Amino acid sequence: MAPLGVLAEIANRLATRSQAPPLSIALGELAEWPDDRPLPELPPGIQFVKVGVAGLTREEVADRLSRLQLRFLRMQASPSHSDTAAPPQWILATYADFQAARSPSPGDLWDIAQVQNCVGVLIDTWGKQGPGLTGCLTEDQLHTLRAGARERGLTLALAGRLTLADIPLLRRVGPDIVGIRSAACVEGNRAGALCAGALERFRTSLGAPLAPPVPGRPAGREALPLSVVTP
Repeated sequence: MAPLGVLAEIANRLATRSQAPPLSIALGELAEWPDDRPLPELPPGIQFVKVGVAGLTREEVADRLSRLQLRFLRMQASPSHSDTAAPPQWILATYADFQAARSPSPGDLWDIAQVQNCVGVLIDTWGKQGPGLTGCLTEDQLHTLRAGARERGLTLALAGRLTLADIPLLRRVGPDIVGIRSAACVEGNRAGALCAGALERFRTSLGAPLAPPVPGRPAGREALPLSVVTP
């Protein structure tokens, strides 16, 4: 989770824009939020909160997610809470390299996300030095995961060391959102500054004409929304 001061600065900047994009934040991992850890007072204007599943079993994910959501709802409803806006919606962050994350596989968590009223699921990579998303999951596996998310009415976001070379596959799979970080940074350094040129190249490629579909495979999206996670 980013420092609260950084989140507040981002929220304040977006609040001055007439057509600001939705603001989502990462809370870190469910395992980092035991019942006795005080909840942060999040800045207003946050539409989505994401939380990960590393180090937990499927049963632990269900229990901890339910408890954390309830705690945030109670805080939102308390008389001392200053933000009167609707509470953020929840995104369950899962991992393509789930073995390394010691977590359930993404598809094993779709029902939990649905039952716990999450609006979407994110498949990312736990490790940032090893294979990216498309090195951990095959295209057929991604199609299956997309279908499972949509059957449950969940928005699907894909991320994890994605590059320009991954875009044709992403277009065929058709997630609702594509998330990038290193691909939007100078020289691909995820700890560096954002690069306007790199971001524009990725955005342009996402909007390029779609290649003919593979026979027997569902067609992808004509264009995919882009999400940039800043360092």
